[in-house]
Amino acid sequence: MIGNIEIIAEAKEKSPWFKFPYKRDYLLDIAIDIGDMISIPTGQEWGGSLVHITETRKRTDKPILAKNIHPKDRDLEMAFDAGATYGLVVGRIPADKYLGRCMIEPSSLEQLLQIPNDVMVVWNQRDIIQSLKLGYEVRQKGTFQEARAIFDGWLCQASYLKTIEDIKKGADAVLVGTNLVGFATSIGYKIKELK
Repeated sequence: MIGNIEIIAEAKEKSPWFKFPYKRDYLLDIAIDIGDMISIPTGQEWGGSLVHITETRKRTDKPILAKNIHPKDRDLEMAFDAGATYGLVVGRIPADKYLGRCMIEPSSLEQLLQIPNDVMVVWNQRDIIQSLKLGYEVRQKGTFQEARAIFDGWLCQASYLKTIEDIKKGADAVLVGTNLVGFATSIGYKIKELK
């Protein structure tokens, strides 16, 4: 944690827009070391798999977030069966029985207004659904500060976090993936040399 801000550290070696210079195992070591929770992508666009959740569960007792769009509740069930503690859901609200184990990523400020305050919310500065449709990164129309102004509950800041300096006031958590190595360095973590 950084003060009272949780770190959700993600181990991914690619995205639909670029490939990272580090292997997943190297990033997973860092994520386990600095994260209060570990984010594991399960979508193929991010080089993910449900198997990665099962493998990660063998390495840590920390909570694991299955990171994907999860368009159907059955997708969540499969992630939980693989060992995920929580599942990210993008652009929709799942059935009530899953809400306690989900983080909702709304696609707009309007959708954010529909989410109950007792549900965990991730405000992503990228519009993932539009980005995937168009094939390039599209920024979310609302800012984190606008999201915080209308949502009183637990709110996680995601995307474009390069260092500790990028954390916005009012964040309960940060989800760091693309820039995990630089972010870890900025909080004083000693990066191991690649072999």
